[in-house]
Amino acid sequence: MLHLHYIMTIQERIQVHKDLDSGVLSKPQFWAMCKYDIQFGIESCLFIYEPRVRPELRDMPYMLRGIQYKYVDIVKNHIDNGKPLLTEKTRDMGVTWINCAILMHYWLFENKFAAIVSSITEDKIDKTDNPDCLFWKIEYILESLKIHVPWMIPATYNDKKHRSHMHIFNPMNGSFIRGEIMGPHLGRSARGKVLLLDEFAEAKDPAASWTACSMTAPCKLVVFTPKGMNFAGRLANPSPGTPRLIDKVRLHWMQDETKNAFTIYDNATGDILLTGNGVPKPADVSALPPTASRPFYHWYEEACKILLYDPVSINQELDIGYEGSLTGQMYPQIQFSKDANVVRDIRFPLYCSLDFGVSDYCAIVWAQWNFEDNRFEWLDCFQSSGKRIQWYIPFILGEDYIALGDEEGGYHEHELEIIRRHNEYCGTYAGFFGDPAGRQRNPVTNTSVISALADFGIIVKFNIKANGYEARRTELANVLLRSTFDGKLCHKLREAITYSKMEDKSDIRNKPVHDEFSHFRTAAEFLAVGQMHIRASKINMKMLASASISKDHLATAEVIREALKKTPSEAVAINIGRNTYRVSTRNTSNMLIKIMKDEEESAASRRTMPSRLQEIHRPERKTSRLGLKRY
Repeated sequence: MLHLHYIMTIQERIQVHKDLDSGVLSKPQFWAMCKYDIQFGIESCLFIYEPRVRPELRDMPYMLRGIQYKYVDIVKNHIDNGKPLLTEKTRDMGVTWINCAILMHYWLFENKFAAIVSSITEDKIDKTDNPDCLFWKIEYILESLKIHVPWMIPATYNDKKHRSHMHIFNPMNGSFIRGEIMGPHLGRSARGKVLLLDEFAEAKDPAASWTACSMTAPCKLVVFTPKGMNFAGRLANPSPGTPRLIDKVRLHWMQDETKNAFTIYDNATGDILLTGNGVPKPADVSALPPTASRPFYHWYEEACKILLYDPVSINQELDIGYEGSLTGQMYPQIQFSKDANVVRDIRFPLYCSLDFGVSDYCAIVWAQWNFEDNRFEWLDCFQSSGKRIQWYIPFILGEDYIALGDEEGGYHEHELEIIRRHNEYCGTYAGFFGDPAGRQRNPVTNTSVISALADFGIIVKFNIKANGYEARRTELANVLLRSTFDGKLCHKLREAITYSKMEDKSDIRNKPVHDEFSHFRTAAEFLAVGQMHIRASKINMKMLASASISKDHLATAEVIREALKKTPSEAVAINIGRNTYRVSTRNTSNMLIKIMKDEEESAASRRTMPSRLQEIHRPERKTSRLGLKRY
């Protein structure tokens, strides 16, 4: 007799059924062996449908491969212990069949077992003539039992009574498996021991599905091949400093002995030098002549050929790659940006850009223009939803305005940390940018988002001529070529820009996909179109870099901040040299930048300068571009 938990061969499967037919192995013994060893039950009882072979071979005995055998143990352990499990995989690893077989094992042997299976569409869950759907596989597994071990089927089970659309019930033990479509309502009214989320990365909004089913089942089996770094990708690969929410197992084709066979040839003669599976041993490779080829993996090369050597498809279907599996990427220029520890420099103009939202996300980004290195430096980012615009004011102006959040429950500690980081920003902004749609008034309050921000000195500017997504895309693409992101504070902004993509519709003009990345990306775009003059006037920024900054000037921003805090309803006058600069609370633009420009103008008047550059770069005499009056 076979020992339990043993990888079976086809000959051993045949012998098991001979023993069962002859009475050497009794039915109660066989039942117990199947109940306590899932792998034994699968390999001795079940068949699997393989449409890619000859018709007479399409119903094949279900014999697990090595990596599949281990995977069954991992899944069972997580189900029994009520722990979620994420499976990222190469295509054609048989994971969906395995999970369906495991769920049917519990359906057959465990009392009152409840499972929910979910996919991206109803047809992917249950459709009579679709072998790719989940319930077709479940029904096929049940038919395997009916044909080969019919006495294992529940005695009172009746297809017409107990098998309905997206539902199968076991009348003997009260167990059931039901189906639900992924989306914002997944599992809200259902409870189970297991929830299978198949093709999770393909869902329209994986984040909404994950949130909706958060309390549905203790064990969530999340299965997918990558589709860019969307929510599913971030769930599998959390950002640095972010805790992992779910255990992960990786099923790569190189772990499968039916796919990882290789051959090494002699490039000079074409002779075979070495064959094997997996990664060649270093000792074997070192003994090869210099003319030896790289390992040639036959299954992988054939799969690449079928995919027409498309790098995106290969990365997604075969290599479990996230960076290269994104189709329709909006901003490939992001690869030219840098990550670094960006520090706020008072000499550089500071900008804030907002993408407004109430029920949807409101995103805010902060950046400074480093005119010495000719680079945009992205300092910070934040987004939230379901709040009035006043709730976001402290994130822009600092904790002196924190009382504005009291009506909506205040702020969490991580939000307070962000607010405190921005204390020094108050009074030093060179400009604010946002969506022109923010001018629309609320018919109840007769106010707009932009007017509400203006009440606190946040004067939002926008470029109506460059507000279309094509113009915004062009300008942000140019900015990204000269961008540096703070690696710790701006990783979500960088991810949003990296994984933003265009709709894949050939019959109409493509436009950006509205998803979890949209809001940060749009806020960055508004800043980019508001700063088009920087791209066109690099000479001016070089001139500003040469302006001398005295200690008095470095203290000016702090003076403005303190003065505005003390007299929020009055104008503030600052004396610098022979000039007096006056600013009201409705305009907290960067006084230091204005002073630098005036000093550069004074310095320029003492040296020869082409008249054309004087016309382009000389600041206004009476009212500056920033709205600061000089008396």
